[in-house]
This record gives sequence, C-alpha cells and structure tokens, in this order.
Amino acid sequence: MHQYDIIGDIHGHADALTRLLDQLDYRQRNGCYQHPRRKVVFLGDFIDSGQQNRPVINLVKPMVECGVAYAVMGNHEYNAICYHTKGADGQYLRQHSQKNKEQHQDFLVEYFPYPEEQKAVIDWFKTLPLFLEMAGLRLIHACWHQPTVDQFRSHLDDNNCLTPETLVASADKQANTFAYQAIETLLKGPEIDLPEGHGFVDQHDHKRDQIRISWWNPSGQTYRDLAIVTEDIKPQIPDKLVPMAQNQSYGYSADQPPVFFGHYWQTTETAVVGTNVACLDWSVARGGRLAAYRWEGDSPLSRDQIISVKA
Repeated sequence: MHQYDIIGDIHGHADALTRLLDQLDYRQRNGCYQHPRRKVVFLGDFIDSGQQNRPVINLVKPMVECGVAYAVMGNHEYNAICYHTKGADGQYLRQHSQKNKEQHQDFLVEYFPYPEEQKAVIDWFKTLPLFLEMAGLRLIHACWHQPTVDQFRSHLDDNNCLTPETLVASADKQANTFAYQAIETLLKGPEIDLPEGHGFVDQHDHKRDQIRISWWNPSGQTYRDLAIVTEDIKPQIPDKLVPMAQNQSYGYSADQPPVFFGHYWQTTETAVVGTNVACLDWSVARGGRLAAYRWEGDSPLSRDQIISVKA
C-alpha cells in the first residue's frame, strides 16, 4: 500500500518544514530527508512571503530528485518562471512591475548572490507537473477541474509539465488563450463575475466585481454560498442564484477520488476537509500552521490524519 505525507504551501518557511518533517519521522540520509516507508507529496508554493526561500528549495529539491518526494507546481513557481523567462519579443513573460517585484522580492533578495543557482532553480520549477494522479489520489495546487485537466493534457508533455510553447501561450493574458485560462483555473482557482451593479472592497482596499469560488462545494447555489471571502465581506456578496452557465462545471462529487490542494489560505478552524477533498494551505505565511495529511489509503478523509506545526 502506498503511504504519502501530503504537505501544503510552505512559502519560504524552512524552519517550519524541518519541524514538520521531524514530527513525521523523516530523517536526513544520503543528502535528503527520507522515511523508510513513506514519501512526501508537496502541493507547490515553496517560495515568496517568507524569508527562507533558498533553504526551502535546498530541502525540497533534493527530496524530489532522490525520488523520496513528489511535487506539483504552485502559482508562485509559475509566476517565478514567467518573471525570469523572456518571450520571442525579448520581454519577460511576467512584467517586472513594482507590484510583481514586491510579490517576488524575498526570492530575489535571497538568490541575488547566487545567479547560477537561481537559474537552476527556475529550470527545476519548469520540471514540476501541474497535477498528479497516483494510488487513487489527485493532487493539484488550487483546483481540480476535470474538463480543464482533460483538455490541457494535450498541451503538456508526457509528465504533465508545461512545454516551452505552452508556457508562452499561458502567459498571454491579452489573447486570453486556452492555456492562459487553464493556468488561471488549475493554479489560481476559478473566479466568476458578480451580477451587474454588485461588488465589494477587499482587504487590500481594491474594488472587486469577481469572486473566487469554492469549486469543491457541490451544493453551492448562490454567489454568497460559493464566495471565498472573509466573514466581514460576506454580507456584501449577493445572496442570488448563480446562473448555470457560470457554475455548471464546478463542484466535486463524492464519487470522485480524494483530491488534495493548497492555495486558499485556510486556518485550523476554517480548513476544508470533506469526505474526499482537503485543503492543506493552513496559512503558515500569515502566522498560521504548516499542515500535512498522512495518507494511509483510507476513505473518507479525516482531520485526524492531519499533523501541523506553527509557523
């Protein structure tokens, strides 16, 4: 039987990762953390927000390369690839705007003295698959949307990694290519438009007329049901039915394999753990916890199988 420890978003918090691996009984051997019977699956977002980006990569990358861990790409790895990769026009795929630079600043500062190492890390990010299916499990950074997964496979290589051509196409927001839409869905999570005349101001004082939705919620019917917002903002979201055209392909039914994802900045109190869905981003980068699910092949999923450590 396959046994995995599935770890959520790390965001440059190497100390927390080391404590978690120690608690999971992984030990340093032959240059990387290993367990005699188990393997780790990382759900992406290794970098940004924290100030231990390089130590995180120096811990995670050898585990994957030694075959004692798997990893999928997070949106922060994708953004880093685009930030450091030029297109045919000589421009970077992710604009070096002040906002983008600030979001990536911790990584840039840590790797500034090590340009060749930085290039090797970006090249390694490119080898990360967008999703994994193994041992009856599905693993992805933000959203398992079956129609997008099925269609996107033909745009990826045999390991479900971005090809150079698909990477360039996926960064073309203006053209709104399928590859761009797929990355937005799988790595960043689907959003839907609010009805005309409705909107809200988010925690960063930005006016928003779209909501990120809880795609795993098969019973969500209204904008307020589906909206992923803080409780103080929820009353601003209309309690109106979402048109079928916007919501018909989302939801994750109970007859599908267990799926693990991160991305959504949960807390121990609000963390999504259903019969076959679990979000393992427990907001370590905001003073929360770093979480791991000890997969033993059992169903339904249970919070009792989650081990976490403080940031």
